Amino acid sequence: MKKVIILGGGIAGLCTAIALHRIGMNVQVFEKATQLKTAGAGIILAPNVIRIFEEWGITHQLKKQGQFINRFVISSDKGKSLSKLNENQFPEKTIAIHRADLHNILLQELKSVPVYFGKKAVKCHQHPHGVTVLLNDGEEVTGDMLIAADGIHSVIRKQLLPNISLRYAGYTCWRGVTLLENHMNLSAELHEIWGPNGRFGYLPISKTKAYWYMLINTQPNNRHISIILFQI
Repeated sequence: MKKVIILGGGIAGLCTAIALHRIGMNVQVFEKATQLKTAGAGIILAPNVIRIFEEWGITHQLKKQGQFINRFVISSDKGKSLSKLNENQFPEKTIAIHRADLHNILLQELKSVPVYFGKKAVKCHQHPHGVTVLLNDGEEVTGDMLIAADGIHSVIRKQLLPNISLRYAGYTCWRGVTLLENHMNLSAELHEIWGPNGRFGYLPISKTKAYWYMLINTQPNNRHISIILFQI
């Protein structure tokens, strides 16, 4: 049985662990955080993702905690309708959910796969018998293969690709989750408002929560943003 080391207990790492465990591999997950925390904002699971989750038998939990999304509506900052993508022919195949809720569902699906917290990779070494990872507490873990899902500041990526740097996308983004007062119902739609300097989006991710995000076109590390994004 192949032994697989996965660095990173986020959504990517947990999904990979579940998939490999289901085909009979011996999987271990190492996460640098010392404990599981409720973090992140919203995420939209497209039909191709839902198809896999259906095979895993977890879509009933996604439907219970998330929100179906039927279409994508785009408006200008003046309130003009720009686009309404066709209504989803399979509304139960696109689900918006809080990232923390999805993370908890994936953790439960891991079942017998161990997840070790407070374990940050320091470096790795490939040898004829596999790969060895040195962790921050001095422990060494050996496996047949290593999967680095340890995030944007991956230690393993820096070791293997030292000359690769992060590329700024051209905008800064803020994200958040807000409670819907008095159980206010939002339509099952993703709405985006486009302005000359950015865009604002919002959508329901449960019966009681909405996910919003705002992007402004600006230079990296700009601490003096004074742009009024939308003037409605």
